[in-house]
Amino acid sequence: MQITLNGEIIQIEDGIILLHYLKSKKINPATVAVELNQDVIDKKNYPNVIIKDGDKLEIVKFMGGGQYNER
Repeated sequence: MQITLNGEIIQIEDGIILLHYLKSKKINPATVAVELNQDVIDKKNYPNVIIKDGDKLEIVKFMGGGQYNER
């Protein structure tokens, strides 16, 4: 099936559960925020969300870093 992931059209397994998809890509669910069709998904719901054909998925990884200084 075809979905849009972070703006790119890709093929994935039909009817895969969001949590399983993240794990299959070696993505730690605790370190990302996921938006599905413009709705932010609560982490506790990752095991219950089934990705469907045509869905738009955005996965954003939290990044640590230094202090930002505007000069």
